[in-house]
Order: sequence, then C-alpha cells, then structure tokens
Amino acid sequence: MQPGAEVVVTSETSAPGLVGSRHARRRSIGPMDSPDAPVDPRAALLRDRAGLLAGLEDMAIRAPEPMTYGSQAAAASQVFEQQRDLALRDHTRTALEVIDAALARLDAGTYGLCTTCGRPIGAERLEALPAAAQCIDCQRTQGRR
Repeated sequence: MQPGAEVVVTSETSAPGLVGSRHARRRSIGPMDSPDAPVDPRAALLRDRAGLLAGLEDMAIRAPEPMTYGSQAAAASQVFEQQRDLALRDHTRTALEVIDAALARLDAGTYGLCTTCGRPIGAERLEALPAAAQCIDCQRTQGRR
C-alpha cells in the first residue's frame, strides 16, 4: 500500500434505526515507517533473534510432580502444561533456525532471492517477514501440498 493511500473501512452499526446496516467511511493511511522500525534486514533479524533467545531462556520446563491418590486432575494439568511448554520451546527453536538461515543467506549474498525458484522476493514481503525464504507464489504452492 502506498503512503497516503485511501482505505475504505466498512463497519456494522447497531444504533437505533440502523441495526445491521453497513456504512463506509474513508480514512487516509500515512507512511508506516516509525522511528524505531529497522530498515536493515540484518537489524530486524538480529532483533527478532534476540527476542526469541530471551524467551527461550525464560522458559522453564518442569517435570510433573509425583502423583498421589486423588490428584489425577492436578497431574493431568501438570502434564498439559509441560507438553504446552515443550511445544512452545520447539516452535521457538524452529523460528531461530529460520532466522539463522536468513542471516546465512545475507552473508552469502542470496538474501531476497526465493530459495525455490530463484526469483526476487517482494520488498513488502521481506519487510513484513524478514526471514522469508520463498516468494509468495512458491510459498502458496508449498502450502497447498
């Protein structure tokens, strides 16, 4: 979207006499640049990596406590929390691998090129997802498999 572009916002109203009616209003969207938004992909990737590493350090996965008679519900809650924490840790590790791969592509000079077809990845996509390895078309194709 171009800076200064106009967007139509449609909303439902529930005011008396207008129940369920739709109306549209126009508003301008300014540039999405903020002073703290990184323009450099390496800076964005390193910032994301640092945040993930900090979250990973804060994750403490505890083993379930010994179960006593009548505490099946408590034990089930502990096991659920442990499984949730393990899944979150695995997800974080996968995200770190994706970021590390993007940093390696930066070092190799192939950052911004689709790893599948070799075409350039759109600037808007890289701005939104600095670690993106594929162009939107290849990502869509892979998602359908």
